[in-house]
Parts: sequence; structure tokens; C-alpha cells
Amino acid sequence: ERGTYALTDPAGEGVYYGGSDYATLGASLFFIQNDALWGTTGQPLSTQLISDAGRFTDLIATTDYLFLDTPDAIWRSDGTENGTTQFITLIGRILGTFGNLLLYSEQNDADGWEIWRTDGTQVGTYLLKDVFPDESSFWASFNIETQTDDFFIFRFEPSGGDPTYWRSDGTTLGTTQVLENMPFTNRIDYFYSGKQTIYLEEDDKLWALQQGETEADLVMEEGFWGFEAIIAGDSLYFPESSELHGEEPWVSMGTSETTGMITDLHVGYAGLFFQEMYRHQNLLLFVQTNQNLWVSDGTETNTFLLKSFDRVRAFTEFNDAIYFLAVDEEENAGLWRTDGTIDGTVLVHSFSRVWNSLESGIPAQIKLFREHIYFFAQDENSNVLNLWRSDGTSEGTEVVQATIGETDFETLQIYYGTQITVTSKGLYLIGWRNGERAIVFTDGENFVNTRNIIDLPRRED
Repeated sequence: ERGTYALTDPAGEGVYYGGSDYATLGASLFFIQNDALWGTTGQPLSTQLISDAGRFTDLIATTDYLFLDTPDAIWRSDGTENGTTQFITLIGRILGTFGNLLLYSEQNDADGWEIWRTDGTQVGTYLLKDVFPDESSFWASFNIETQTDDFFIFRFEPSGGDPTYWRSDGTTLGTTQVLENMPFTNRIDYFYSGKQTIYLEEDDKLWALQQGETEADLVMEEGFWGFEAIIAGDSLYFPESSELHGEEPWVSMGTSETTGMITDLHVGYAGLFFQEMYRHQNLLLFVQTNQNLWVSDGTETNTFLLKSFDRVRAFTEFNDAIYFLAVDEEENAGLWRTDGTIDGTVLVHSFSRVWNSLESGIPAQIKLFREHIYFFAQDENSNVLNLWRSDGTSEGTEVVQATIGETDFETLQIYYGTQITVTSKGLYLIGWRNGERAIVFTDGENFVNTRNIIDLPRRED
């Protein structure tokens, strides 16, 4: 059954959606409210309480199961009441996921603090690696630093000891120590994983770890600030500031010889800070604080200005191009497209007040679902944000209209932190309606006059 439905209108106070408070499994959305697990399939009357047996605090999904954290246990759920049970009793915490695996730390008398893995079955739950067979691991911490489709790197740090780093494919034999003999004086703060190269930042230095190697090479001795870097292919792009040039674009291709400034965009100490960066295949798109949009392949020759804007946000790849929301210097607001060339950077569809959404603290976003992209925007017929979709052409860009009961869809006010969450069957919009939280489902096509409001009671105990 197609359409758009208001699925739930829980009390707004003390209810938060985002981060680990909601997750999708298959086409269903699951969320935590008042320590209980709720779920919906997106259909009318489908929102229901799954379990309030535990005081659930965090929710995370693998490809097969939901896992819920409580103060003293991890619960596993297949999305049904009978399939939601306490799975692991532990002192520890959930670290993250890797494919169909849940990774978590656990402390016990036999092993101390160690990293464990589970695929949701008893046979697939075991100690990943005894990385520190010593009693001092009774006081330790773990953290997943970076991951690709094939491996992840985690940090183990015993109390009072130096951190160690490990690369793992999710099996015991495939978990080995890396960076063991490196002259590090501080903890590694940032990791960036490319296809063949992993970049890491330690004490303002940039290092490169090649695939199959256990030790990294120093490629930049000082001045690297890892929190602004981005990977495109196997190249690391980042802004670098100096007294001579100001802040300019730099690139590293994994060696000291291939690490340096791409070009001096603004001669003299007048470099502008970077505000947005986005990778497209092996290209970098970046926006400076003056809202100029640039493109680079890591060479000076092929680094150039695409267009000057007044505001630009939300890059998304679709149909071999990059789409984004922007307002140019001539106040042409709307959905834009670029193929990485000047002539290929064009306005797809204009909106009279899209800039309101870009400046009001609402996270600009474009989501891909089937053969369309979906985003929030405003036109001359509305004074609030609406959900729009586009097939990449102006003619194929249209507002997704809806009426929920006797109330127009425009009363679903998009609030700070609102997200569009995509599943195989449609999109969930989590926002505010009539001053309270609401979850709305759409199949992205037709909308029907169906209103289904369910008050979610507070836990009394």
C-alpha cells in the first residue's frame, strides 16, 4: 500500500531521535522512547511497542539484527516481541558494527578487558583477540578508529600504558598488531582509509600506512590538522595554513614527495578557510568561506573555480553527477548539478526561498531513493519547508504533496536535527508536528489522507 502516513506523535519532552536512538532493519524503523523499543513498518496502525523489558539506552543495527545496550547487558532483536531477548550479560560497552558483526568490549575475570565480536548467534560470539594477556587489562579502553569493507582498525589502551593499534577482518587469525614500532609520542587522533593507503595523524604529523604493511611512513613532519581532511581515491586532501600562503588546498598521495600544496588560490596571506569538502570519484569539490565552489584532481592544472555562490550545502552523487542546494550571487536559489566542469555546473530547478533552510540551522540534506533524490526546500507557494523530489531534470522536480487527516502536510515543521532515513520500501521523516515529535513515512510517490496518531506513554517506574 502506497502513501504517506503520520506514524507516531509521542510526547516531545525527553524524546530524542538521532544517533543511536533509532535504526532501520529491512524496511522497518525502530526507535527508543522512555527506555523501550518501538517499531513501525511504515503502514497505518503498524507502530507498536516491541519490548519494555530492559532499560534500553542505545540502539544499533547490523545486517541481520538489532542490538540494544543496557547498563549490564546487550539485547538482541529481530524486530519482534518474542525475538527481543537478553543476549549477553557483561560489564562493557558496544563499540560499533562491521558488516554483520557487532563489536563490543567486555570485562571478565578470565580475560580482563578485551574486544569481542558477535554475529547474533552463540557460535558466532567469541573473544576476537586477546590483545593484552595481562591483569592490567582489567582497566582498559577500546575504540574503533577506521574501517573499510574489508577490515577495521581498533585502538587498545590499558590504564597507565601506551595505546596499541590492531587491524582486523573480524576473525581471530585476521587480527594483527600494526604500528608496533613507530616512534609515536602521542595517541593517534585521526585515521583516513583509502583503497590502498591508510593515513593517520599523530602530534600534527601525517603518516601513511600502505596495504599489507605494519609500519607507516612519515609524509609530513608538522602542521597537519587531521579533522579537516578527506579521502578521494587513494589521495588525501586537506587545507593547510602557513604564514606565506594562508590556508590553501594540499594533497598527499602516500609519500613525502607527493605531499604538498596543490596551488595558491589566493596569493599572499589571504587564504580562506574551507567550509565544505566532498569527494566525487577521484575529484575533490570544496567550498571556501566566501562560498566559492572549486574542483581539483590533485594537480595545479586541474584545480579551478566552478562557480561563486552565496550559500551552498548538501552534496550528493546521483546519475554520474553531483547535486547540491545553493544560492548563487545573482540570488538564483535551488537545486544545482555539476559534473566537475564549469559548463556542467548548472541550476536544475529554482526555489524562491531555499536559502531559509540553509541558514536556519536545519541540516540541509539530499537522499537517494530508487530513481529520485529527495530534499527539503521552499517555493513561492509555501512559507515552510516541503519535501521535494527530482529525477535530475527541472521538469522532473516536484513537491511531494500530502494531506494527513484534515491537516496539511506543511504542518510537519522540519526542526533542528530532522533527518530523512531511507529504507528499501520508502523514506521516514522524523520531525515535529503541532509542537510534538512525529514520524512520517512516504513511499516517495503517492500520498493518502491517512492519519494515525499514537501516544507513547511514559514509563512510570
